[in-house]
Amino acid sequence: MSIENKDHFLHLSNRLHLQITHFAYGIYPAADGTFSSLPVNRLLFCLGSTDNEESYVADAEHHFSMQSGHFYFIPANHVAGVRLSAGMYFVSIQFLLDLYNGLDVFASVKKILDFEGAAQVEQARKIFDIAAENIWLAKLPGLTYDCIGSVFEKLEPIQLNLTEIAEFSVQSLRLISGTCTAMTTVAELADLCNVNRDTFSRNFTRKNGITPKQFLTRCILRRAYILLSSGKYRVHEVAKELKFSNEFYFSRFFKKHTGVTPKDFRMLHYSNF
Repeated sequence: MSIENKDHFLHLSNRLHLQITHFAYGIYPAADGTFSSLPVNRLLFCLGSTDNEESYVADAEHHFSMQSGHFYFIPANHVAGVRLSAGMYFVSIQFLLDLYNGLDVFASVKKILDFEGAAQVEQARKIFDIAAENIWLAKLPGLTYDCIGSVFEKLEPIQLNLTEIAEFSVQSLRLISGTCTAMTTVAELADLCNVNRDTFSRNFTRKNGITPKQFLTRCILRRAYILLSSGKYRVHEVAKELKFSNEFYFSRFFKKHTGVTPKDFRMLHYSNF
């Protein structure tokens, strides 16, 4: 038989960048179902409950009562609510998956997905108990990619952000995503990519479904998420790092796009799924 190459798919696969930003296991009775949005993708694995109260994940169109042996996917920037009862045991993984930094593969997905995956749920629990760092390094990304594969199977390719932007500098997009602040402008982004601003904005929006300004907003939210969730920085320090004029404007910006204040997010991050 002849050999069939999948060079295009291989190229895309090699361009994927997975960054796991959060991994937690336990119970937390303060997730009350309040709707919010995070700049990361969320996987929530249900291990079972010791009470009869309902735990659920929901958005504007779907409501999933959490069941033992199931895991749930909430895409980045999607408004959703999570309620965890006092007896619900879970594992949470939060991650980013980019073809180039700042443009998440799941950015255009607008729904929660429910999976019956007892094997993945049990693996998530076991990984948390592993002490050896070298095993963590392989098994945690492996589990995350396994779940990503399940998500891909439920989605049409058109729902995924798998577009290559040959005209633009990938290195420039990566630079901006990691360094942008409230002072960064679309003109600066266009200059870095050596493209006229109007041409850049038009092509960027056509190929990605979001404007360059929305791209910058998401990059700032990502940086804020990482700084706040580290627990090392107070809100006013994050505001200063991201070059907002003051803490008030940063807090208003963060709440507008996530549904929670940065103060509340910082305190509840390890349970706000």
